[in-house]
Amino acid sequence: MPCAGPASSAGVVEPSRERGLCGVILGLSMLVMIAHLAMTWRNGPSSSDFFVFWSTARILAGSLLETVADLYDPQALTALQQHYRWHTGEFHPFVYPPTMLPVIRPLAMFDYPSAEFLWLAVSLGILGWAVEGHRKPVRLLVIAAAPASLVNIAFGQTGFWTAALLAGGLLRLDRAPVCAGILIGLATIKPQLGLMIPLVLILARAWTVLVAATLTTGMMVALSALFHGFDLWLSWLAAVKMFSGQMTVNLDHLLPWLGSLAATLMSWGLSPPVAQLGQLALILALAAMLAGIARRADRPALIAAGLAATFAATPFCYAYDSVLLVPAVMLAAERMLLRSPSGPHLRLTLVAVWFAPFLSIGLMPHGLPVLPLAATALVGCLRAEERSRAGGQPATEGRTLPVTVSRLSPAARTGP
Repeated sequence: MPCAGPASSAGVVEPSRERGLCGVILGLSMLVMIAHLAMTWRNGPSSSDFFVFWSTARILAGSLLETVADLYDPQALTALQQHYRWHTGEFHPFVYPPTMLPVIRPLAMFDYPSAEFLWLAVSLGILGWAVEGHRKPVRLLVIAAAPASLVNIAFGQTGFWTAALLAGGLLRLDRAPVCAGILIGLATIKPQLGLMIPLVLILARAWTVLVAATLTTGMMVALSALFHGFDLWLSWLAAVKMFSGQMTVNLDHLLPWLGSLAATLMSWGLSPPVAQLGQLALILALAAMLAGIARRADRPALIAAGLAATFAATPFCYAYDSVLLVPAVMLAAERMLLRSPSGPHLRLTLVAVWFAPFLSIGLMPHGLPVLPLAATALVGCLRAEERSRAGGQPATEGRTLPVTVSRLSPAARTGP
């Protein structure tokens, strides 16, 4: 069933009603966010995933390890974490690459509650800047109200950071290619989230961005090896392999929070190699859809689809990583409101992606991969929409977006 097609009187919603629907969804989501923050304030601070960042920063600042590479020794790290009052007895391994260490080191200067507040507030502010919320304040409201943001806040995780770096980079492909490349390169602090980004840059012919991102990544790796030694990278690779095996063993415990197709397939009883083949098939399908969207040279569509495909293609991710989908929903919704009235499929898909982080927590244990399916459906709808409009007469202004970039001014090429 196609996700979009020629508008018909029975299957469209006028822009005013679409805006009203968006307003209702934003309002309800904001009420949920306010309620959660009020409960958090009432109950006081509690330990979360953020503990691993804060405790690792404190351990590094106090030089409590014989070597930095011991960060990737779960027994050595846990033995030191137990001395902090915020340790709850849960397992908090540090599985991030060495390039993450400069990001978390400043956290050692603050107590746990203050550090977590600053971690979330600063990263949320950077995400607001990345999506140009200073130019379009409604985008700040979208980010603040998103269910994915609530999940990230509850876990004290990196969702705001990675979404800011990847979305900020893609939104600046044409206007500031070097800055875009640096942002994307910095996003390698979570390398599994960048699986589709090189393809998006190639399809966008953003060669300067690709070079800048590659150089930034190389410099980060080189500097970390210079300060800590290359053995630290070998220790990290060994830790990734070890924890990948442990994830399979502890799958039932982790499943509510996971967000990949591969994790779902393993929960069905399939072996990890077979699950990865299923993930590879999804990646190839996403790549084909992105290539189809890129032929239309519609930057906002390619960026929105690229962000959604980046999440769906990731073989290992959690629900809080779905903050990456918020800019994708935002861009797709803006395109929907700027164009002629849309059919129901795109609207329903956007609503599904919006609420998917909440739904996933309840449905993933039952073998339903809500997040990757919703993200893939968004890419498919954008592809179908572009295909359905391919035979029409595009305009460079008004309610439709351009077909080619070469005919536009530099300001118009950048997209929202």
